[in-house]
Amino acid sequence: MVAEEVARDGLEEWLHFSTVPEAYEGVPGLLGPGHTLHFHADGAAGEWLVDLTGEAPSWRHAHEKAAVAARGPITDLLLYVYNRPAPGIELIGDTALLELWRQSAGFWLEA
Repeated sequence: MVAEEVARDGLEEWLHFSTVPEAYEGVPGLLGPGHTLHFHADGAAGEWLVDLTGEAPSWRHAHEKAAVAARGPITDLLLYVYNRPAPGIELIGDTALLELWRQSAGFWLEA
């Protein structure tokens, strides 16, 4: 089991990777109006909003309504972005957008 603090750091590292040009340039349908993702970790672990509405992705700590939300234990959120089994995750909204983001943000796993 990964400690919550380590899982939170890992998730934020993933969010950082999602903002580098290799993660979004040339990915049709990723950036656009209303394209936002909300990650909500259970308890006090944190909340994050990924904003894909501009010319480049950005993220911040925020509790805001989004096109899609992923909610669950912080350790499961980290497993989810790494495309690993994460049984505690609840997805609400535009899951196709979330999957597109997850695949594009994971470009570095393919190297």
